[in-house]
Amino acid sequence: MNVLSFEMQRAAEWRLKKAERFPSDVRNVDAAELLRKLASMSASPEREKAYSEAVEEYLGSEDAVSEALREIGFHSRPASADDVLETVTERIRSIDQDEARRKYMEAAGLTEDDL
Repeated sequence: MNVLSFEMQRAAEWRLKKAERFPSDVRNVDAAELLRKLASMSASPEREKAYSEAVEEYLGSEDAVSEALREIGFHSRPASADDVLETVTERIRSIDQDEARRKYMEAAGLTEDDL
């Protein structure tokens, strides 16, 4: 297990629902199987620490995680949990923080004056 195991299991379940909806697209089942395999793998403590620090530091990390996991089996085929953590951590660190803050405030119904 690794720090993203739960999210990868959820992504696998989502892919299986997509497979029911689109039975002719076998990529969904393949992606679900890959996500489950990756969820069961251990990751290096260094990768897990880097990921955890990025999640704490950057607004919008949830969207980056979700986006990266949705790509597994379609646009990426990571071989290990470390590969997934590295990709997700890089994606989180590339988030435009001003844009993430604007979206967060907009969703919360806040303006700069409210801060």
